[in-house]
Parts: sequence; structure tokens; C-alpha cells
Amino acid sequence: MNRSTMSPLKQQSTAQYNAESGPLIPTDWIDAPSQRFYAFAVYLALMSWRLYDWNTLQDSEEQSLWLFMKWLLLDGIFMFGLPSLRIPWLEWEPQTMLGFFLVHAITDGMLMFQVGLPIGAGFAAIGRSFWGAYEMAVNEHNVNPQSVMHNDSLILGRQIIHILPEGSAVLNLER
Repeated sequence: MNRSTMSPLKQQSTAQYNAESGPLIPTDWIDAPSQRFYAFAVYLALMSWRLYDWNTLQDSEEQSLWLFMKWLLLDGIFMFGLPSLRIPWLEWEPQTMLGFFLVHAITDGMLMFQVGLPIGAGFAAIGRSFWGAYEMAVNEHNVNPQSVMHNDSLILGRQIIHILPEGSAVLNLER
């Protein structure tokens, strides 16, 4: 249906719908998936810049408070500015955006004030759950302790004695 053949009421409602609920950058210029990709690319660039600042903080001992405040401001601008672009699938509720911002603020504080993150311990726990905890045995082979502890072999000093009814029956009670 051509726009010139539409009734004036439909033209007004279509224009109002496109102006209010469509993306800020029209999808004729950049389609919605590309807009999401560009928003994600900007987010990755900000994360890379944040990690670069954290790395230089490790080396040169700059002021942690200044970097923390800078990243709070940049995260706030990005997180609360993203819904104003009205990109489809990136229009979240204000409570969700506040939750994302708080998670980023905690992460910024931990990075910029050099609070230790237990990343290595987390990877070790995940690795042990998937590949098992192998330890070096006396004969220099890797052994999983769980397979030795729950083994029903005689090497552990346990024996299972089966008592059959024929062996426990008393045949002559008078004697």
C-alpha cells in the first residue's frame, strides 16, 4: 500500500508510530541487527579501554579514585543512554538498566581499587569438576583419588563376607 493512497488518519498514525517507537537511527539507514552490533562493539571497546586502564594502574600506581569515577561516569552514560537510541531488543526496563549499572559499578570498584578477584580459584574448581582431581602416585602416574577411595577391591583392606543361610542353620538343637 503506497503512502499516497492511505487515508490521512492512517498516514498520521504511521508517521507517529515510526517517530515514537522506531529506532532513533532509521532502519532505512542502518538495519536493527547492525545497530545492535555497533552498540555491542562500543561496549567491547569500552571494556577494552577499562582493562587497559586497569593494566596501567597495575604498572604506574595512578589514582584509583579518579579511574573509578571516570568509569562510573562512562558506564552511566552508556547504560542509560542506550535506551534513548531505541534499538530493538536493547530497550530494557529502568530497573534492569540500574541492575546492569550496579554490576558494572561493583566491577569497576573491584578493578580500580585492586580488590582481588578469585578468578584462578574459580577456574580451578571448574577444571576439577570436569576433568577430575588427579594426583601423582608413588609410581609417578596420575591417579584420581575418588576412584581409589570408592573402589570395592581388596587392596583397601575391606572384605565382603557373604553369610549364606546354609552356613548359619542349626540342624540338631538337642546336642
